[in-house]
Amino acid sequence: MQGERGTLWSLWAVAATWGINVVMVKYLTGMFSPVALVALRITMAAVLLLVLWRWRWSGGAGWPKDRKAWIGIFAAGFLSIYLHQLCLATGVRWASAGVASIILAMNPLITSVSAHWLFGESFGWRQAMGVLLGFGGVSLAVLRGGETWIAGPEALRGEALVFVAMLVYVAGGLVIRWIGPRAGAMEITTFSHLFASALLLGTATGTGVWGEDAGWPLDVWPWIVMILSGWGATALGTMFWNVGIQRIGATRTSIFLNTTPAAGVIFGGIFLHEHIGIPEVAGLLLVVAGVYLGSRKSAVRPPKGAAPSTGAISR
Repeated sequence: MQGERGTLWSLWAVAATWGINVVMVKYLTGMFSPVALVALRITMAAVLLLVLWRWRWSGGAGWPKDRKAWIGIFAAGFLSIYLHQLCLATGVRWASAGVASIILAMNPLITSVSAHWLFGESFGWRQAMGVLLGFGGVSLAVLRGGETWIAGPEALRGEALVFVAMLVYVAGGLVIRWIGPRAGAMEITTFSHLFASALLLGTATGTGVWGEDAGWPLDVWPWIVMILSGWGATALGTMFWNVGIQRIGATRTSIFLNTTPAAGVIFGGIFLHEHIGIPEVAGLLLVVAGVYLGSRKSAVRPPKGAAPSTGAISR
Protein backbone atom coordinates (compact mmCIF):
# COMPACT_ATOMS: atom_id res chain seq x y z
CA MET A 1 0.00 0.00 0.00
CA GLN A 2 2.84 2.36 0.88
CA GLY A 3 4.49 1.64 -2.48
CA GLU A 4 1.28 2.37 -4.37
CA ARG A 5 0.80 5.63 -2.48
CA GLY A 6 4.27 6.71 -3.56
CA THR A 7 3.43 5.82 -7.16
CA LEU A 8 0.24 7.88 -7.03
CA TRP A 9 2.06 10.92 -5.64
CA SER A 10 4.75 10.61 -8.32
CA LEU A 11 2.07 10.51 -11.04
CA TRP A 12 0.44 13.66 -9.67
CA ALA A 13 3.83 15.36 -9.71
CA VAL A 14 4.65 14.21 -13.26
CA ALA A 15 1.28 15.32 -14.68
CA ALA A 16 1.61 18.72 -13.01
CA THR A 17 5.18 19.03 -14.28
CA TRP A 18 3.99 18.41 -17.84
CA GLY A 19 1.53 21.28 -17.48
CA ILE A 20 4.31 23.52 -16.16
CA ASN A 21 6.53 22.30 -19.02
CA VAL A 22 4.24 24.00 -21.54
CA VAL A 23 4.80 27.23 -19.61
CA MET A 24 8.58 26.65 -19.60
CA VAL A 25 8.62 25.98 -23.35
CA LYS A 26 6.65 29.17 -24.04
CA TYR A 27 9.06 31.14 -21.84
CA LEU A 28 12.07 29.68 -23.69
CA THR A 29 10.65 30.50 -27.14
CA GLY A 30 11.29 34.14 -26.28
CA MET A 31 15.04 33.44 -26.20
CA PHE A 32 15.55 30.52 -28.61
CA SER A 33 14.24 29.73 -32.06
CA PRO A 34 11.74 26.83 -31.96
CA VAL A 35 14.12 24.51 -33.85
CA ALA A 36 17.12 25.26 -31.60
CA LEU A 37 14.98 24.99 -28.47
CA VAL A 38 13.55 21.59 -29.38
CA ALA A 39 16.90 20.24 -30.59
CA LEU A 40 18.60 21.18 -27.31
CA ARG A 41 15.78 19.94 -25.06
CA ILE A 42 15.32 16.57 -26.75
CA THR A 43 19.06 15.94 -27.05
CA MET A 44 19.46 16.60 -23.33
CA ALA A 45 16.58 14.24 -22.59
CA ALA A 46 17.94 11.56 -24.95
CA VAL A 47 21.37 11.58 -23.30
CA LEU A 48 19.88 11.18 -19.82
CA LEU A 49 17.50 8.45 -20.98
CA LEU A 50 20.39 6.57 -22.60
CA VAL A 51 22.31 6.67 -19.31
CA LEU A 52 19.24 5.47 -17.39
CA TRP A 53 18.60 2.71 -19.92
CA ARG A 54 22.20 1.55 -19.77
CA TRP A 55 22.74 1.55 -16.01
CA ARG A 56 19.32 1.47 -14.34
CA TRP A 57 17.34 -0.90 -16.53
CA SER A 58 18.86 -4.41 -16.64
CA GLY A 59 22.33 -3.06 -17.40
CA GLY A 60 21.28 -2.11 -20.89
CA ALA A 61 20.24 -5.68 -21.77
CA GLY A 62 16.82 -4.71 -23.10
CA TRP A 63 16.71 -4.27 -26.87
CA PRO A 64 13.79 -4.10 -29.33
CA LYS A 65 13.18 -7.63 -30.57
CA ASP A 66 12.91 -7.33 -34.35
CA ARG A 67 12.78 -5.06 -37.39
CA LYS A 68 9.10 -4.25 -36.87
CA ALA A 69 9.90 -2.92 -33.41
CA TRP A 70 12.70 -0.71 -34.75
CA ILE A 71 10.48 0.63 -37.56
CA GLY A 72 7.77 1.43 -35.03
CA ILE A 73 10.22 3.14 -32.69
CA PHE A 74 11.59 5.29 -35.52
CA ALA A 75 8.05 6.17 -36.65
CA ALA A 76 7.03 7.05 -33.09
CA GLY A 77 10.14 9.20 -32.68
CA PHE A 78 9.34 11.04 -35.91
CA LEU A 79 5.68 11.63 -35.04
CA SER A 80 5.48 11.92 -31.26
CA ILE A 81 8.78 13.69 -30.69
CA TYR A 82 10.18 15.31 -33.85
CA LEU A 83 6.94 16.66 -35.38
CA HIS A 84 5.16 17.02 -32.04
CA GLN A 85 7.88 19.09 -30.42
CA LEU A 86 8.43 21.31 -33.47
CA CYS A 87 4.70 22.06 -33.78
CA LEU A 88 4.38 22.63 -30.04
CA ALA A 89 7.39 24.95 -29.72
CA THR A 90 6.28 26.95 -32.76
CA GLY A 91 2.64 27.05 -31.67
CA VAL A 92 3.22 28.30 -28.13
CA ARG A 93 5.13 31.30 -29.46
CA TRP A 94 1.69 32.68 -30.38
CA ALA A 95 -0.75 30.64 -28.30
CA SER A 96 -1.08 31.06 -24.56
CA ALA A 97 0.39 28.28 -22.41
CA GLY A 98 -2.98 27.81 -20.71
CA VAL A 99 -4.97 27.23 -23.90
CA ALA A 100 -2.15 25.05 -25.27
CA SER A 101 -2.35 22.86 -22.15
CA ILE A 102 -6.11 22.50 -22.57
CA ILE A 103 -5.70 21.44 -26.22
CA LEU A 104 -2.98 18.92 -25.36
CA ALA A 105 -5.25 17.44 -22.68
CA MET A 106 -7.44 16.05 -25.48
CA ASN A 107 -4.76 13.40 -26.10
CA PRO A 108 -6.38 10.47 -24.21
CA LEU A 109 -9.81 11.17 -25.71
CA ILE A 110 -8.53 11.21 -29.31
CA THR A 111 -6.48 8.10 -28.53
CA SER A 112 -9.60 6.28 -27.30
CA VAL A 113 -11.52 7.05 -30.50
CA SER A 114 -8.59 6.13 -32.75
CA ALA A 115 -7.82 2.89 -30.89
CA HIS A 116 -11.47 1.89 -31.20
CA TRP A 117 -11.46 2.40 -34.98
CA LEU A 118 -8.05 0.87 -35.63
CA PHE A 119 -7.75 -1.88 -33.03
CA GLY A 120 -11.32 -2.58 -31.93
CA GLU A 121 -10.74 -1.42 -28.36
CA SER A 122 -13.74 -0.76 -26.12
CA PHE A 123 -15.55 2.54 -26.71
CA GLY A 124 -18.76 3.06 -24.78
CA TRP A 125 -21.04 5.91 -23.82
CA ARG A 126 -18.57 7.21 -21.22
CA GLN A 127 -15.87 7.61 -23.85
CA ALA A 128 -18.33 9.23 -26.29
CA MET A 129 -19.48 11.73 -23.67
CA GLY A 130 -15.86 12.36 -22.70
CA VAL A 131 -14.96 13.21 -26.30
CA LEU A 132 -17.94 15.57 -26.63
CA LEU A 133 -17.10 17.34 -23.37
CA GLY A 134 -13.45 17.57 -24.35
CA PHE A 135 -14.12 19.07 -27.77
CA GLY A 136 -16.63 21.45 -26.22
CA GLY A 137 -14.06 22.58 -23.66
CA VAL A 138 -11.30 23.10 -26.24
CA SER A 139 -13.69 24.99 -28.54
CA LEU A 140 -14.79 27.25 -25.69
CA ALA A 141 -11.21 27.98 -24.62
CA VAL A 142 -9.97 28.61 -28.17
CA LEU A 143 -12.96 30.66 -29.35
CA ARG A 144 -13.12 32.51 -26.00
CA GLY A 145 -16.87 32.72 -25.95
CA GLY A 146 -17.02 34.18 -29.47
CA GLU A 147 -14.41 36.87 -28.77
CA THR A 148 -11.55 35.44 -30.84
CA TRP A 149 -10.63 38.95 -31.94
CA ILE A 150 -9.12 39.51 -28.50
CA ALA A 151 -6.38 36.96 -29.20
CA GLY A 152 -5.91 37.78 -32.87
CA PRO A 153 -5.09 35.59 -35.88
CA GLU A 154 -1.57 34.78 -34.65
CA ALA A 155 -2.94 33.18 -31.48
CA LEU A 156 -5.39 31.10 -33.51
CA ARG A 157 -2.56 30.02 -35.81
CA GLY A 158 -0.53 28.98 -32.79
CA GLU A 159 -3.45 27.07 -31.30
CA ALA A 160 -3.94 25.26 -34.62
CA LEU A 161 -0.28 24.19 -34.51
CA VAL A 162 -0.70 22.96 -30.93
CA PHE A 163 -3.72 20.94 -32.08
CA VAL A 164 -1.59 19.38 -34.84
CA ALA A 165 1.07 18.66 -32.20
CA MET A 166 -1.53 16.79 -30.17
CA LEU A 167 -2.70 14.78 -33.20
CA VAL A 168 0.77 13.64 -34.28
CA TYR A 169 1.50 12.68 -30.67
CA VAL A 170 -1.58 10.47 -30.70
CA ALA A 171 -0.47 8.98 -34.03
CA GLY A 172 2.89 8.06 -32.52
CA GLY A 173 1.16 6.41 -29.59
CA LEU A 174 -0.92 4.31 -31.97
CA VAL A 175 2.28 3.21 -33.70
CA ILE A 176 3.57 2.01 -30.32
CA ARG A 177 0.27 0.16 -29.84
CA TRP A 178 0.91 -1.49 -33.23
CA ILE A 179 4.39 -2.64 -32.16
CA GLY A 180 2.90 -4.78 -29.43
CA PRO A 181 5.21 -6.59 -26.99
CA ARG A 182 8.27 -6.39 -29.25
CA ALA A 183 9.89 -3.69 -27.12
CA GLY A 184 9.60 -2.48 -23.55
CA ALA A 185 8.55 1.00 -22.49
CA MET A 186 12.09 2.05 -21.57
CA GLU A 187 13.56 0.85 -24.86
CA ILE A 188 10.84 2.62 -26.85
CA THR A 189 11.27 5.85 -24.91
CA THR A 190 15.07 5.85 -25.09
CA PHE A 191 15.58 4.92 -28.74
CA SER A 192 12.73 7.09 -30.04
CA HIS A 193 14.33 10.07 -28.28
CA LEU A 194 17.75 9.24 -29.73
CA PHE A 195 16.30 9.01 -33.25
CA ALA A 196 14.32 12.24 -32.86
CA SER A 197 17.38 13.97 -31.40
CA ALA A 198 19.41 13.06 -34.50
CA LEU A 199 16.63 14.40 -36.75
CA LEU A 200 16.33 17.62 -34.76
CA LEU A 201 20.06 18.26 -34.67
CA GLY A 202 20.17 17.71 -38.44
CA THR A 203 17.24 20.08 -38.94
CA ALA A 204 18.82 22.70 -36.70
CA THR A 205 22.12 22.45 -38.55
CA GLY A 206 20.42 22.60 -41.94
CA THR A 207 18.45 25.71 -41.02
CA GLY A 208 21.52 27.49 -39.65
CA VAL A 209 20.24 28.12 -36.12
CA TRP A 210 23.69 27.49 -34.64
CA GLY A 211 25.19 30.50 -36.44
CA GLU A 212 26.70 33.63 -34.95
CA ASP A 213 23.36 35.42 -35.19
CA ALA A 214 21.61 32.82 -33.03
CA GLY A 215 21.49 35.24 -30.10
CA TRP A 216 22.03 32.76 -27.28
CA PRO A 217 20.94 34.10 -23.88
CA LEU A 218 23.79 35.14 -21.59
CA ASP A 219 21.74 34.88 -18.40
CA VAL A 220 21.98 31.55 -16.57
CA TRP A 221 18.24 31.34 -15.78
CA PRO A 222 17.03 30.32 -19.29
CA TRP A 223 19.57 27.48 -19.27
CA ILE A 224 18.33 26.32 -15.86
CA VAL A 225 14.78 26.29 -17.23
CA MET A 226 16.07 24.36 -20.26
CA ILE A 227 17.58 21.69 -17.99
CA LEU A 228 14.41 21.47 -15.89
CA SER A 229 12.36 21.03 -19.05
CA GLY A 230 14.65 18.56 -20.83
CA TRP A 231 15.77 16.44 -17.91
CA GLY A 232 12.93 16.94 -15.45
CA ALA A 233 9.72 17.08 -17.49
CA THR A 234 10.77 15.16 -20.61
CA ALA A 235 13.27 12.50 -19.48
CA LEU A 236 12.49 11.78 -15.82
CA GLY A 237 8.79 12.63 -16.20
CA THR A 238 8.36 10.14 -19.03
CA MET A 239 10.28 7.46 -17.15
CA PHE A 240 8.24 7.80 -13.94
CA TRP A 241 5.01 7.88 -15.97
CA ASN A 242 5.86 4.57 -17.63
CA VAL A 243 6.75 3.11 -14.23
CA GLY A 244 3.31 4.17 -13.02
CA ILE A 245 1.65 2.41 -15.96
CA GLN A 246 3.54 -0.78 -15.14
CA ARG A 247 2.48 -0.61 -11.48
CA ILE A 248 -1.16 0.52 -11.53
CA GLY A 249 -2.22 0.16 -15.19
CA ALA A 250 -2.77 2.51 -18.11
CA THR A 251 -6.40 3.36 -17.31
CA ARG A 252 -5.79 4.52 -13.73
CA THR A 253 -2.64 6.33 -14.79
CA SER A 254 -4.41 8.29 -17.54
CA ILE A 255 -6.76 9.87 -14.98
CA PHE A 256 -3.82 11.84 -13.58
CA LEU A 257 -3.63 13.74 -16.89
CA ASN A 258 -6.43 15.88 -15.46
CA THR A 259 -3.71 17.69 -13.52
CA THR A 260 -1.81 18.76 -16.67
CA PRO A 261 -4.18 21.40 -18.15
CA ALA A 262 -4.93 22.81 -14.70
CA ALA A 263 -1.22 23.29 -14.02
CA GLY A 264 -0.70 24.86 -17.44
CA VAL A 265 -3.50 27.38 -16.96
CA ILE A 266 -2.56 28.26 -13.36
CA PHE A 267 1.19 28.60 -13.88
CA GLY A 268 0.73 30.37 -17.21
CA GLY A 269 -1.22 33.00 -15.32
CA ILE A 270 1.31 33.20 -12.47
CA PHE A 271 4.61 33.24 -14.38
CA LEU A 272 3.64 34.56 -17.82
CA HIS A 273 0.80 36.85 -16.62
CA GLU A 274 -1.57 35.29 -19.15
CA HIS A 275 -5.20 36.31 -19.06
CA ILE A 276 -7.43 33.68 -17.48
CA GLY A 277 -11.06 34.44 -18.19
CA ILE A 278 -14.36 32.61 -17.83
CA PRO A 279 -14.05 30.83 -21.23
CA GLU A 280 -10.61 29.43 -20.30
CA VAL A 281 -11.78 28.26 -16.87
CA ALA A 282 -14.99 26.75 -18.25
CA GLY A 283 -13.06 25.06 -21.07
CA LEU A 284 -10.57 23.66 -18.57
CA LEU A 285 -13.35 22.19 -16.42
CA LEU A 286 -15.05 20.61 -19.43
CA VAL A 287 -11.81 19.02 -20.66
CA VAL A 288 -10.93 17.72 -17.19
CA ALA A 289 -14.43 16.26 -16.85
CA GLY A 290 -14.17 14.74 -20.32
CA VAL A 291 -10.79 13.13 -19.66
CA TYR A 292 -11.98 11.76 -16.31
CA LEU A 293 -15.18 10.36 -17.80
CA GLY A 294 -13.39 8.97 -20.84
CA SER A 295 -10.82 7.26 -18.63
CA ARG A 296 -13.45 5.35 -16.64
CA LYS A 297 -13.23 2.21 -18.72
CA SER A 298 -14.71 -1.06 -17.66
CA ALA A 299 -12.35 -4.00 -17.64
CA VAL A 300 -12.40 -5.66 -21.04
CA ARG A 301 -10.28 -8.31 -22.65
CA PRO A 302 -7.91 -6.82 -25.23
CA PRO A 303 -8.00 -8.15 -28.79
CA LYS A 304 -5.75 -11.10 -29.54
CA GLY A 305 -2.16 -10.01 -29.93
CA ALA A 306 -2.77 -6.63 -28.35
CA ALA A 307 -0.35 -5.11 -25.92
CA PRO A 308 -1.08 -2.58 -23.20
CA SER A 309 -0.33 1.03 -23.92
CA THR A 310 3.25 2.04 -23.19
CA GLY A 311 2.08 5.47 -22.12
CA ALA A 312 4.02 8.61 -22.74
CA ILE A 313 6.74 8.79 -25.38
CA SER A 314 7.85 12.35 -24.81
CA ARG A 315 6.66 15.56 -23.20
